[in-house]
Amino acid sequence: SHGMDPNHIILFAYDDIANSPDNPISGKVFNWPNGEDVYEGVKIDYTGNDVSAKNFVNVMTGNKEAMVGIGTGRVLETNNKNNVFVYFSSRGGVSLISFPDDDLFGKDFQAMFDTMYSRKMYNKLAFYLDTSESGSMFESWREKAKEMKKLAKEQKAKDIAARKEEKR
Repeated sequence: SHGMDPNHIILFAYDDIANSPDNPISGKVFNWPNGEDVYEGVKIDYTGNDVSAKNFVNVMTGNKEAMVGIGTGRVLETNNKNNVFVYFSSRGGVSLISFPDDDLFGKDFQAMFDTMYSRKMYNKLAFYLDTSESGSMFESWREKAKEMKKLAKEQKAKDIAARKEEKR
């Protein structure tokens, strides 16, 4: 509804909020008290155990074979004429991004970008990383034509946020 073609969105979401026994408003997710349900109608490609560092790298590098039988199987299928935007929000630490059951380390994060670059998977790339200490993931960033980084946090900044609405 905001101008982005849903077919151009690949969504990873552990999906443990809406139907959690701790959610006082079962089946719904709100990001602000008295706000709108942000969960209704959302198409999630990868949920639960499919949300892993390995699967994320495979999706980002267009490894369709590796994703057969996992989630929707969708991967990034772009070329050097496409602009790619990634918004990634999770937990993190120095030189790592946390997934529910594993981590993506800085060297593997960089290798993912190197693969995307060598396969000419983008014209311009914006990667918005919203984790604690996200700046550390870009310490060894290799400058290449038309690459761009966007940090949500400074290298050592912590990210802590939670809100619970008891009833509606």
